Amino acid sequence: MEFPTDASLRGQVIVDADGERRHYFPKRNLIEVSPSREDFPRARLIAMVRRGLRQAGGIRTEDGGLVAGRPTSLVTLKELQGIVRAKLWIDPDNGMALKRALFDRTGAVVASLEYRAINYGPAIKPDSFRLERPGSRVANTVQQGTQRARLAGFQPLKLPPGSPYRQQSARLVRVGGGQAFSQMFAGPWGQFSLFHLKKDVNLNRLRLAAGGRVHVTTFSRNGQSYAVVGDMDESELREVARQFTER
Repeated sequence: MEFPTDASLRGQVIVDADGERRHYFPKRNLIEVSPSREDFPRARLIAMVRRGLRQAGGIRTEDGGLVAGRPTSLVTLKELQGIVRAKLWIDPDNGMALKRALFDRTGAVVASLEYRAINYGPAIKPDSFRLERPGSRVANTVQQGTQRARLAGFQPLKLPPGSPYRQQSARLVRVGGGQAFSQMFAGPWGQFSLFHLKKDVNLNRLRLAAGGRVHVTTFSRNGQSYAVVGDMDESELREVARQFTER
Protein backbone atom coordinates (compact mmCIF):
# COMPACT_ATOMS: atom_id res chain seq x y z
CA MET A 1 0.00 0.00 0.00
CA GLU A 2 1.38 3.38 -1.04
CA PHE A 3 -0.32 6.63 -0.09
CA PRO A 4 -1.02 9.36 -2.70
CA THR A 5 0.90 12.64 -2.60
CA ASP A 6 -2.13 14.58 -1.33
CA ALA A 7 -2.74 12.24 1.63
CA SER A 8 -1.75 13.02 5.23
CA LEU A 9 0.33 9.80 5.25
CA ARG A 10 2.09 10.60 1.97
CA GLY A 11 5.44 8.93 1.50
CA GLN A 12 4.61 6.03 3.79
CA VAL A 13 4.58 2.51 2.34
CA ILE A 14 3.03 -0.64 3.83
CA VAL A 15 3.86 -4.13 2.57
CA ASP A 16 2.05 -7.12 4.09
CA ALA A 17 3.38 -10.41 2.68
CA ASP A 18 4.92 -13.74 3.70
CA GLY A 19 3.66 -13.50 7.28
CA GLU A 20 5.25 -10.10 7.89
CA ARG A 21 4.06 -6.50 7.74
CA ARG A 22 6.58 -3.71 6.99
CA HIS A 23 5.66 -0.05 7.40
CA TYR A 24 8.07 2.60 6.10
CA PHE A 25 8.09 6.08 7.68
CA PRO A 26 10.10 8.44 5.42
CA LYS A 27 10.46 11.28 7.95
CA ARG A 28 12.24 8.93 10.38
CA ASN A 29 13.75 6.71 7.66
CA LEU A 30 12.39 3.82 9.71
CA ILE A 31 10.86 0.47 8.75
CA GLU A 32 8.65 -0.97 11.50
CA VAL A 33 8.22 -4.74 11.30
CA SER A 34 5.20 -6.48 12.84
CA PRO A 35 3.24 -9.72 12.24
CA SER A 36 1.10 -9.91 9.12
CA ARG A 37 -2.52 -8.85 9.52
CA GLU A 38 -3.51 -11.17 6.67
CA ASP A 39 -7.15 -10.66 5.71
CA PHE A 40 -8.48 -10.30 9.24
CA PRO A 41 -10.66 -7.25 8.41
CA ARG A 42 -12.58 -9.24 5.80
CA ALA A 43 -12.88 -12.21 8.16
CA ARG A 44 -14.26 -9.90 10.86
CA LEU A 45 -16.82 -8.55 8.41
CA ILE A 46 -17.85 -12.13 7.60
CA ALA A 47 -18.28 -12.73 11.33
CA MET A 48 -20.46 -9.62 11.53
CA VAL A 49 -22.59 -10.96 8.68
CA ARG A 50 -22.98 -14.27 10.52
CA ARG A 51 -24.15 -12.43 13.63
CA GLY A 52 -26.48 -10.30 11.51
CA LEU A 53 -28.06 -13.39 9.96
CA ARG A 54 -29.03 -14.52 13.46
CA GLN A 55 -30.91 -11.26 14.01
CA ALA A 56 -34.31 -10.51 12.49
CA GLY A 57 -33.89 -7.74 9.91
CA GLY A 58 -30.18 -7.51 10.68
CA ILE A 59 -29.08 -7.19 7.05
CA ARG A 60 -30.36 -5.01 4.20
CA THR A 61 -29.16 -5.21 0.57
CA GLU A 62 -29.63 -2.58 -2.16
CA ASP A 63 -27.89 -1.09 -5.20
CA GLY A 64 -24.62 0.55 -4.17
CA GLY A 65 -23.76 2.43 -7.36
CA LEU A 66 -20.27 2.56 -8.83
CA VAL A 67 -17.13 2.14 -6.71
CA ALA A 68 -13.73 2.09 -8.44
CA GLY A 69 -15.65 1.99 -11.71
CA ARG A 70 -17.45 -1.23 -10.78
CA PRO A 71 -21.19 -1.71 -10.03
CA THR A 72 -21.74 -2.77 -6.41
CA SER A 73 -24.36 -4.08 -4.02
CA LEU A 74 -24.65 -2.16 -0.75
CA VAL A 75 -25.01 -4.40 2.31
CA THR A 76 -26.02 -2.70 5.58
CA LEU A 77 -25.52 -4.57 8.88
CA LYS A 78 -27.61 -3.62 11.92
CA GLU A 79 -27.79 -4.63 15.56
CA LEU A 80 -31.03 -5.82 17.17
CA GLN A 81 -31.82 -2.25 18.23
CA GLY A 82 -31.68 -1.13 14.60
CA ILE A 83 -28.32 0.62 14.98
CA VAL A 84 -26.27 0.52 11.77
CA ARG A 85 -22.79 -0.88 12.53
CA ALA A 86 -21.34 -1.48 9.06
CA LYS A 87 -21.89 -0.84 5.37
CA LEU A 88 -20.23 -2.85 2.59
CA TRP A 89 -20.14 -2.03 -1.11
CA ILE A 90 -19.54 -5.44 -2.70
CA ASP A 91 -18.66 -6.36 -6.28
CA PRO A 92 -21.37 -8.96 -7.07
CA ASP A 93 -19.14 -10.68 -9.63
CA ASN A 94 -16.59 -11.90 -7.06
CA GLY A 95 -17.61 -10.79 -3.55
CA MET A 96 -14.81 -8.23 -3.22
CA ALA A 97 -15.63 -5.44 -0.73
CA LEU A 98 -14.61 -2.34 -2.71
CA LYS A 99 -15.74 0.04 0.01
CA ARG A 100 -16.62 -0.39 3.67
CA ALA A 101 -17.47 1.75 6.65
CA LEU A 102 -17.81 0.87 10.34
CA PHE A 103 -19.93 2.96 12.73
CA ASP A 104 -20.17 3.42 16.50
CA ARG A 105 -23.49 3.42 18.36
CA THR A 106 -24.00 7.15 17.68
CA GLY A 107 -23.70 6.68 13.92
CA ALA A 108 -20.23 8.21 13.64
CA VAL A 109 -17.80 6.58 11.20
CA VAL A 110 -14.93 4.95 13.14
CA ALA A 111 -13.18 3.24 10.21
CA SER A 112 -13.53 3.27 6.44
CA LEU A 113 -11.81 2.08 3.28
CA GLU A 114 -12.53 2.71 -0.41
CA TYR A 115 -10.72 1.58 -3.54
CA ARG A 116 -10.34 4.31 -6.15
CA ALA A 117 -9.21 1.85 -8.83
CA ILE A 118 -8.76 -1.90 -8.92
CA ASN A 119 -7.07 -4.43 -11.21
CA TYR A 120 -8.17 -8.04 -10.71
CA GLY A 121 -5.46 -9.43 -13.02
CA PRO A 122 -2.18 -7.64 -12.27
CA ALA A 123 1.26 -8.80 -13.42
CA ILE A 124 3.20 -9.36 -10.18
CA LYS A 125 6.94 -9.95 -10.05
CA PRO A 126 8.54 -12.04 -7.25
CA ASP A 127 10.27 -8.96 -5.82
CA SER A 128 7.21 -6.69 -5.98
CA PHE A 129 6.60 -6.99 -2.25
CA ARG A 130 10.10 -6.35 -0.96
CA LEU A 131 10.39 -3.18 1.08
CA GLU A 132 13.95 -1.98 1.51
CA ARG A 133 15.26 1.57 1.84
CA PRO A 134 19.02 2.33 1.81
CA GLY A 135 20.21 3.47 5.23
CA SER A 136 16.86 2.96 6.95
CA ARG A 137 16.58 1.52 10.45
CA VAL A 138 14.52 -1.64 10.96
CA ALA A 139 12.61 -2.10 14.22
CA ASN A 140 10.49 -5.06 15.34
CA THR A 141 7.63 -3.39 17.23
CA VAL A 142 6.46 -6.45 19.17
CA GLN A 143 9.96 -7.38 20.35
CA GLN A 144 10.77 -3.81 21.38
CA GLY A 145 7.48 -3.41 23.25
CA THR A 146 7.95 -6.72 25.05
CA GLN A 147 11.46 -5.79 26.16
CA ARG A 148 10.25 -2.44 27.53
CA ALA A 149 7.46 -4.23 29.40
CA ARG A 150 9.86 -6.66 31.09
CA LEU A 151 12.08 -3.76 32.18
CA ALA A 152 8.98 -2.10 33.67
CA GLY A 153 8.17 -5.22 35.70
CA PHE A 154 5.42 -6.75 33.56
CA GLN A 155 5.15 -10.42 32.60
CA PRO A 156 4.11 -10.78 28.92
CA LEU A 157 1.83 -13.71 28.08
CA LYS A 158 1.39 -15.70 24.88
CA LEU A 159 -1.22 -17.86 23.17
CA PRO A 160 -0.49 -21.47 22.10
CA PRO A 161 1.06 -22.01 18.61
CA GLY A 162 -2.20 -23.33 17.17
CA SER A 163 -4.24 -20.27 18.14
CA PRO A 164 -5.92 -18.42 15.23
CA TYR A 165 -5.12 -15.11 16.94
CA ARG A 166 -1.79 -13.39 16.29
CA GLN A 167 -0.16 -10.66 18.31
CA GLN A 168 -0.08 -7.35 16.45
CA SER A 169 1.45 -4.94 18.97
CA ALA A 170 3.02 -4.64 22.41
CA ARG A 171 3.27 -1.32 24.24
CA LEU A 172 3.17 0.40 27.59
CA VAL A 173 -0.01 2.45 28.14
CA ARG A 174 -1.76 4.50 30.83
CA VAL A 175 -4.99 3.05 32.22
CA GLY A 176 -6.90 4.59 35.11
CA GLY A 177 -3.98 6.83 36.03
CA GLY A 178 -1.50 3.95 36.23
CA GLN A 179 0.90 2.19 33.91
CA ALA A 180 -0.19 -0.99 32.13
CA PHE A 181 1.15 -3.27 29.41
CA SER A 182 -1.05 -3.86 26.37
CA GLN A 183 -0.73 -6.75 23.90
CA MET A 184 -3.11 -6.49 20.95
CA PHE A 185 -4.21 -9.63 19.07
CA ALA A 186 -6.25 -10.10 15.88
CA GLY A 187 -7.82 -13.11 14.26
CA PRO A 188 -10.69 -14.38 12.13
CA TRP A 189 -13.45 -13.55 14.62
CA GLY A 190 -12.29 -10.21 15.95
CA GLN A 191 -9.56 -8.45 17.85
CA PHE A 192 -8.82 -7.90 21.52
CA SER A 193 -6.20 -6.45 23.84
CA LEU A 194 -4.64 -8.13 26.86
CA PHE A 195 -3.89 -5.60 29.61
CA HIS A 196 -1.41 -6.48 32.36
CA LEU A 197 -2.36 -4.27 35.32
CA LYS A 198 -0.26 -3.32 38.32
CA LYS A 199 -3.31 -2.22 40.29
CA ASP A 200 -7.05 -2.73 40.26
CA VAL A 201 -8.76 -0.68 37.56
CA ASN A 202 -12.45 0.08 37.11
CA LEU A 203 -13.55 -2.11 34.20
CA ASN A 204 -15.71 0.71 32.87
CA ARG A 205 -12.52 2.73 32.37
CA LEU A 206 -11.21 -0.01 30.12
CA ARG A 207 -14.47 -0.06 28.16
CA LEU A 208 -14.41 3.71 27.75
CA ALA A 209 -10.75 3.64 26.70
CA ALA A 210 -11.74 1.28 23.88
CA GLY A 211 -14.73 3.35 22.77
CA GLY A 212 -17.35 1.67 24.96
CA ARG A 213 -18.22 -0.96 22.33
CA VAL A 214 -16.39 -3.88 23.92
CA HIS A 215 -16.62 -6.70 26.43
CA VAL A 216 -14.18 -7.24 29.29
CA THR A 217 -13.11 -10.34 31.21
CA THR A 218 -10.43 -10.54 33.90
CA PHE A 219 -8.18 -13.24 35.36
CA SER A 220 -5.12 -13.66 37.58
CA ARG A 221 -1.91 -15.57 36.95
CA ASN A 222 0.84 -16.03 39.56
CA GLY A 223 -0.40 -13.09 41.57
CA GLN A 224 -0.62 -10.82 38.51
CA SER A 225 -3.85 -9.21 37.27
CA TYR A 226 -4.92 -9.25 33.61
CA ALA A 227 -7.91 -7.99 31.63
CA VAL A 228 -8.96 -9.06 28.12
CA VAL A 229 -10.85 -6.32 26.27
CA GLY A 230 -12.34 -6.87 22.82
CA ASP A 231 -15.22 -6.62 20.37
CA MET A 232 -15.92 -10.35 20.51
CA ASP A 233 -18.61 -12.14 22.52
CA GLU A 234 -17.81 -12.35 26.22
CA SER A 235 -17.80 -16.17 26.11
CA GLU A 236 -15.15 -16.04 23.37
CA LEU A 237 -13.02 -13.66 25.45
CA ARG A 238 -13.21 -16.01 28.45
CA GLU A 239 -12.11 -18.93 26.26
CA VAL A 240 -9.15 -16.91 24.96
CA ALA A 241 -8.19 -15.86 28.50
CA ARG A 242 -7.93 -19.51 29.56
CA GLN A 243 -5.33 -20.18 26.86
CA PHE A 244 -2.71 -17.60 27.89
CA THR A 245 0.61 -18.84 29.29
CA GLU A 246 3.84 -17.09 30.27
CA ARG A 247 6.45 -16.36 27.62
